Amino acid sequence: MRPRFRMLLATVCVLALILPGTSQGNDKKLKQLKAEAVMQVEKMRMHTQQMVDMIFSFGELGFQEIE
Repeated sequence: MRPRFRMLLATVCVLALILPGTSQGNDKKLKQLKAEAVMQVEKMRMHTQQMVDMIFSFGELGFQEIE
């Protein structure tokens, strides 16, 4: 996994853990962090789709891969 993706994943996990225990003062910061995490994921959308397309475009049946 790429380091940037790991950091983003860790951030999302931490947000999911602290979400139920937030107070009113932390709501604004939490919303900002969530928006930033969503923005980072959206920035990688095109690249992720290209990687998936490349991986599955060479799928061959019967374990007779030539590429």
